[in-house]
Amino acid sequence: MERGTGLERSSVLDESYVSRLFSGERSNPCRGALIRLCVYGLELSVRDTEEIQLAADYKGLVLPQSLR
Repeated sequence: MERGTGLERSSVLDESYVSRLFSGERSNPCRGALIRLCVYGLELSVRDTEEIQLAADYKGLVLPQSLR
């Protein structure tokens, strides 16, 4: 990951943590970090975020039908 892309700022995660994830130095992020990366960092939809969570073997989001 290039330094200063803003992903770590917009996802409220430490820059070094995000950098280690992208370089492969750190394996899968915890569920909370994955949600922050998807929703705030990458601005993915709820549906896309849930698909990524399921692909990473985490439980899906628990949301009312109106938010899906």
